[in-house]
Amino acid sequence: MALVLAAIALMRGSKLGWLDGVVEDVPVALTAETGGPGDDIGLELKDGTRVEIQAKKGLRRGDELWSALENLINGISDRAIKHGVLVVSADSSATIRQDLANDLILIGQGQIHTLSDIGRAWLKRMNDTGRELSACANIRIKTLYMLDSDGADKRTALLGLESICAFPEKAGDAYAHLYRSAIALQRSRGRWTLSNLVRLLRSHGIELREDKTPIGLTTMFTGWLRKVNHQFYLPASMQAIPIAEMLPVAAVRIPAKQEIRATASEALDSYYNGELEACDNNVPARRLRQTYEGAWLGRFRRLSVIVAGPGLGKSTLARRLAWENARDDTPVLLVSLSVVANAMRNGSPFEQALWAHGLDGSGCAFNHTREALRDQIVVIADGLDEARELRGEVAAGLAKFACGNPGSTLIVTTRPIGYDMATLAEWRHYHLLRPDLKKAPENLGRLIALGRGLPYDDANSISLAKNVLGTTPAAEAIGASPLLLGMAASLIIRDQLLPSTKPKLYQAMTSLFETRDATKTGLTNSFLVSRVLDIVGWELVHDPSQGWSQLERAACTVLATDLETTPYGAALQFAAMFEYWERAGVVERLQFGSSQLVSFTHRTFAEFAAARYLVEMGAAARGSLEQMVDDVAFTEVISFAGALGLGDEITQMFIDRRVRGVEGQFERALDFAGDRNAVVGDQKIVELVNSAFDAMASESTDRFSIGVALTNLAVRKPSLIVSLALARISAPTHTVRLAALACIARAKPEHFDAIKWISLLDDLTLGIVDTREDEITAIMRGMPTGSDVDLLHIVALAALRAQPVADMDEFVAKQLSSDYFTNRLFRYQVDKILVTNGLKKPEDDWKTNFLNRQPIFKNFSRITAKLNIAENKRAAELAAVVAAPVKVEVQESIYSGPQFRALQQLVGLDVTAESDFYNSSRVCDEDAVKEVIKALVSISQISLVALEAEARAVLDTISLDPEHSPLLTLTRAVDIPAPEWSRVATLKLDRERVEAAFHHGPIWLRHIAATLLAEMPGQRSDYVRLLDRSCNDELRYASAIVPMCMKPTDWPELFLDRALSGKPNGIHYLLDEVTCSASDLPEKTSSVVEMCLRSDISDVVEAAARLGIRWLKKGRTLNSSILEESYRTILEAKSDENSAITWELAEVATFELLVTAGLRKGEKR
Repeated sequence: MALVLAAIALMRGSKLGWLDGVVEDVPVALTAETGGPGDDIGLELKDGTRVEIQAKKGLRRGDELWSALENLINGISDRAIKHGVLVVSADSSATIRQDLANDLILIGQGQIHTLSDIGRAWLKRMNDTGRELSACANIRIKTLYMLDSDGADKRTALLGLESICAFPEKAGDAYAHLYRSAIALQRSRGRWTLSNLVRLLRSHGIELREDKTPIGLTTMFTGWLRKVNHQFYLPASMQAIPIAEMLPVAAVRIPAKQEIRATASEALDSYYNGELEACDNNVPARRLRQTYEGAWLGRFRRLSVIVAGPGLGKSTLARRLAWENARDDTPVLLVSLSVVANAMRNGSPFEQALWAHGLDGSGCAFNHTREALRDQIVVIADGLDEARELRGEVAAGLAKFACGNPGSTLIVTTRPIGYDMATLAEWRHYHLLRPDLKKAPENLGRLIALGRGLPYDDANSISLAKNVLGTTPAAEAIGASPLLLGMAASLIIRDQLLPSTKPKLYQAMTSLFETRDATKTGLTNSFLVSRVLDIVGWELVHDPSQGWSQLERAACTVLATDLETTPYGAALQFAAMFEYWERAGVVERLQFGSSQLVSFTHRTFAEFAAARYLVEMGAAARGSLEQMVDDVAFTEVISFAGALGLGDEITQMFIDRRVRGVEGQFERALDFAGDRNAVVGDQKIVELVNSAFDAMASESTDRFSIGVALTNLAVRKPSLIVSLALARISAPTHTVRLAALACIARAKPEHFDAIKWISLLDDLTLGIVDTREDEITAIMRGMPTGSDVDLLHIVALAALRAQPVADMDEFVAKQLSSDYFTNRLFRYQVDKILVTNGLKKPEDDWKTNFLNRQPIFKNFSRITAKLNIAENKRAAELAAVVAAPVKVEVQESIYSGPQFRALQQLVGLDVTAESDFYNSSRVCDEDAVKEVIKALVSISQISLVALEAEARAVLDTISLDPEHSPLLTLTRAVDIPAPEWSRVATLKLDRERVEAAFHHGPIWLRHIAATLLAEMPGQRSDYVRLLDRSCNDELRYASAIVPMCMKPTDWPELFLDRALSGKPNGIHYLLDEVTCSASDLPEKTSSVVEMCLRSDISDVVEAAARLGIRWLKKGRTLNSSILEESYRTILEAKSDENSAITWELAEVATFELLVTAGLRKGEKR
C-alpha cells in the first residue's frame, strides 16, 4: 500500500524513489484523500515541495487512466502541486507499467519520436487539449508489488520496519498496525507526521530503536525530554512533584500592541499590578473572558508569545509545555534565551546557539538531529526579556527561524517589561492570569499533598490548607501567587502550620532559602546570603526604579564595610549571593529600554528585607526613621521593623513627636502598639497609655480620636489596658472617664453588671457635648477626629449586651432614646443584638429567600456534574468514531487532552443547551453523525492519532468511575482556529449521510451539517430534496444554504414550489428570502401568496403579506376577496381569548397589503 511505504520512508528519512531524476522525494508529512489533483495521497517533502499521488488497482487503458494523468498534469500546470505520481498495482496493464511509464519520461524530455502506442495516444491527448508537454517531466508512474505472489515492495517495507523497531520480530505487527491505520486515515482524510507515527506505533506497544534515523532520533530525543522535564520541586524542597500535577494555569489573549510606559516607575507599577489589556477587555468580569488552558498553549497556534507577571511560574509552564509535547512524541527545543544570548555574545549565530542549547545533554548529534527534526520541531524559548540588550536580535532570530522552518511551532515566554512586541506583532499573544483566590485552599492543598507523596486531591491536605489560610494574615497574597503557594506548602509540610503573624511568615519563607536551601546549593555563609538580600531590599524600597549598576555600587559599598574589604573586593561575593536569590525566584532583573532594573517578585519580600536592614543599622544610624514613618512607601517596612526589635523605639518616637506638639502621634503610637505584627514591650505600652490619658485630661483637640485609638488597643491588649482604665473611671475629667469606660466596654464588659452599666451610661450621657463633625467637614479634613458620642456608643452597646434578654427592649426604649443614639450605624448594631437574642425579626433578605425558594440552585452543582460526565462521554464517543476502528492500548494515564477538548469546542457540546445535548445522545443514524464529525475533524487542526488515544482514555476513565470524574475540572478552552470550511469542496463526503445528520434533530449537529452542505458542490435535485425533507427550524438553515449554492435566478422558484407543497411549518423563512431577493418574482408568486394568506400560522401569514406587497408594487395583482378574508380571519383570531397565537405582526403586515392593493386607506387603525 502506497501510504504505508511512504510512512516508512518518512520514519527512516529515506527516499521513496518514485520521483528519481525529478526530486529528492524524502517525505516529512503525509496527507490522505487530499481532494487535490492526486487526491489519494499528498507528500510534503523536505524542501517544502508538495507531491500528490493517484493510486490505482488493476488499471487498464481507458478513461480512468487518462483522467488520473490529466488531473496530475492540471495540478502541475495550475501550480497546485510541483510533482505527481501515478501509483499502480502489479496487476495493472503492462503497457501502463512499462511502456507509458517510460514514455512519460521521454515526453517530458521532448523526445517524442520513439513512443509506444499508448505513449502516442497520451501525446495526442496532450496536444488536443493544448497542455504543456514539459509538465510530463514532473510526473512518474510507479508500480508497487504488494501482493503475496509478487510482494517485493512488501518485503522492502518489512525490512524497513525491522530497521526501526527495537525488536525486529515486531516488524510484522508494526506493518499490520500501519496498514489498518492507513485505511482509517484515508477514511477520515487525516494527516501523518513523524510524531503521529511514533505515537501510533508506541500506543500499540511497538518499541522503537534509538538511532540516527528521524524516527530513532525522535524516539531518543522525546524520551530524554520526558525524563528531564517530568517533575519540578517546591521551593527549598527535595520532594519531586510530577509536572503534570502542577497548579492549573489560565491565560487570556492580549493584543500584540500594549500601552508603552513612559518611566521605569510606571512600568514597575504596571508589572506588579498585572495591568495588561486583554483582547476582550471590554468584558468587565474576568470570569466572562475566554480563558485558555495554559498547558495547551501553542497546540493549534504555530506562533505564540506568553507574557507573565512576577511569580506566576512562566519557566515552570515552559517545562510543562515541553513535557506535554514530548509525551505526544513531538520533539522540543526547550531553551533559556538568556543562555542563547550569551552564546551569541561569544560569536555563535542565533540558530546554532538555539539548537546547541536545546540538544545539550540529550546525547543527540547536533547535525543529524537538526537535519532530521527541523521540519517538526517545537521551540519553547523561555525569557525573551532576559536576553537583555540582545532581545531585539533574539526576537528577529526567532522570527527568521519561523519563516525558514514552516513546519515548526514556536512558543516564547517573556515578562512584559523588556519586551518590545513589534518584531513578533503577528504572533498570538497571551497573558497568564493569577490563580483564582477562591481556589486558594484547593491549590495549596494540592501542593501539600503532592509534596507529601499523596494524591493531589487528598481531602486531609485540602482541609489543612483551608484551616491554615484562615489563620494567616497573608492568605490573599499567598493564594494569588504560585511562588508563595509553593513556599507556603514547603513550610506546612515541614511545620504543619504557617506562622500567625506576617513578619514571622516572611521570616520563615526567606529562611527556607537562607538555611536549608543555601546549604544544599553550596552557599555555607548564611550571613552573606541574608545580608545581600537585606541590602537589596533596603535600596529598592528607597528607589525602586534604580538601575543594576547603581544598586551594585551601593550594595558593594555597604558589603565592603561588613567584610572589611574594598567595594571591588566585595563585588564577587555580592554577585554570587544575588544570583542565588535570582535562581530562587525572589529577585529578578528586568530590562526597561536600555536600563537594567532590579525587582523583587513580591514587594513584601523587599519590605521585609529592608526592615531587617533597618534593625541592623543601629540607633545612631537610624536618623531617617522619623521621615520614613511619614512616607507611605515605608508603611510595611515600619510594621515589620516593629516586629523585629524596633517596637519600643518607634513607639517612643511617636510619643516624642506628640510632646513636640505634632497632632495625631498618640493615635499612630496606639495603633502601632496594637498592630498584631509589632512587638512593643508592656512597660512601653503602659507609658504610652498613661501619656494618652494625660493628654485627654488636658482637653486637647485630638482627645476623642485618642480615646477611640485607646479602645482599639484595649481589644488587642485587654489585660494590660483594663487595669489602667479602671484606675481612671472616677477621674474628674468627663473625657477621661468616658474613654476609660469605653476601653473596659470593649475589652472586659463583664466587669460590671447590668445595673452598674445603666448607672455609668446615665452619668456619661449627662456630660456629652456632642463634638461630632458633619460628614463633609470630616472628608475635607482628611483625618477623622473622633467624638464623645463615638465613645458613648461603645459604652451603650456594652450596657445593652449586659442586660437580661427580657429587659433589652425596655433598655433600648428608655436609655437609647436621646438624639445621641440616632446614628444609623449605631441603630444597625443595636438591631443586630436584638435579632441575635430573638427580640426582632431580621430584615427580609430577598436574595437568600429567593435561593431558598429555588431548590434547583441547591442541586445545581450535582446536576451540572452529571451533565458534564454525560457530555464528556458523548464527546469521547464522537471522537472515537472518527479515529481508527482499532483498540488502542493507552500507555499513559490521560485524563483528557487538547485534541479532545478541541473537538468539544468545534462540535459545540460544551455550550449546547441541556435538552439539545440529550437529543444528541439518542442517535438514530450513527453513520450520519460519523460522516459529519469526520468531515469537521478533517478540516480542522485536530490530530486524529492523538484524538483517538485521548478519546478512548476518557471513555476508560468514565467507565471506571462514572460518578466521579477528573474531567469535571476541565473548564478552560484550547485556542484552536476555526475549521477551514473552504476545504469541504475537496472532501469526498456522502451527501445522503450529511443530509441525514442535518435532519437528525440536535441543533449542534444540524449547524455543522448545514455549514458542510453550504460548501459542498451539488445539483438542483439535491436542493429540491433538502427543501422537501426540511421543516420548521431546518427550513431556516435551508433558506440560507440554497441561495449560497445556486444562481440568484434559480432558487426563488424552488422556494415557491416548496411553499406550495402543503407542508407549511417553517415556510415563512423561504418566503422572507424570496421577498428580499434581487431576482424577478416567478409567476407562481401570486398563487403562493394567496394560499399562505389562508394559513393558520401567524408567521406564514405575515411573510406571505410581505411577499404580496412586493408583488403588488411590481404592478401585479392578487385576489382581493382572499386579502379581505385573510384580514377578517386575523381579527377574529385576535379576539379569541383562548388562542395561544400572537397575531399582531401578521395583522400589521396584512393591513399594509390591503393598503398597497387599494382596499384600505393608509390611516391609522
